[in-house]
Amino acid sequence: IHFPEPFAQTFEIAIQLGAILAVVSLNWSFFSPFFNPKNWLSKDFKLIIVGCIPAAVLGVLIHHAIKQYLFNPLGVAIALIVGGGLMVITDSLAPSSKEVPIENMTYKNALVVGLFQCLSLWPGMSRSAATIMGGVWSGLGYRSSARYSFLVAVPLICAASLFDLGKSATHLTQTEFGLIAVGTITSFIVAIFSIRIFLSLLSRFKLAPFGYYRMILGAFIIGLEVVM
Repeated sequence: IHFPEPFAQTFEIAIQLGAILAVVSLNWSFFSPFFNPKNWLSKDFKLIIVGCIPAAVLGVLIHHAIKQYLFNPLGVAIALIVGGGLMVITDSLAPSSKEVPIENMTYKNALVVGLFQCLSLWPGMSRSAATIMGGVWSGLGYRSSARYSFLVAVPLICAASLFDLGKSATHLTQTEFGLIAVGTITSFIVAIFSIRIFLSLLSRFKLAPFGYYRMILGAFIIGLEVVM
C-alpha cells in the first residue's frame, strides 16, 4: 500500500497490538489474575516471563540492526524458506509426546520456547512458528505449544510495539496515528478468527503443510524480486 518509510515499519510493528488483544480476550481467565500484583509471583506469571526473557534481551541489543538489514522482501523471503524447512524437520524428527497442560509446564520448557522465540526477531520467520517448534522439541505437544506460544507473545509484542511507537510518536502525524488505529482494529478482528482456525488445523495437520507453504511462498517472492 506504499506507506513511506520509516512509517511503514512502525505500522507493521504497531498493529500487532491488535492481535495481542485478541489473544488476551480469548484467554481472559488466564490473564485476568495478573491485573492483581499479588499474582505476579505465581507460577503461570513466571512461566510467561521466563519465555520472554531471551528474545526481549536480544531484541533490545539488535533492534536497530533488525530494522536496518532484515526488513526487506529478500530477507523475509529467505526467512520464510528457512522457517518452513525447520517446521518440516520438527514434524519429522522431534520426539513425540503427549499434550502437557500449561499448569504442568516446567521452567525448562519455558526457557526452550524462549530461546526458539529468538528466531522470530528475523522478520518473516514467524514468532508463533518458532515458539511452537520450541514447545514441541521441549516435549509439550502441538496444541499446548500453540497455546503457550500465544500466551508468551503478549508481554513481548506489547513491549516491542510500545517501544517502537514511543520512539516514533513525535514524528507521527495525526493521519498516521489514525492509520495505525484502523490497522490495529482490523488486526484484532482477523486474529480472533485466525487463532481459532489455526488451532483446529494444527491439531489435524501439525506443522509440515505450513512449512511447505512457506517455502513455496518464499521462493515465489524471490522470483518476483529477480524479475522486478
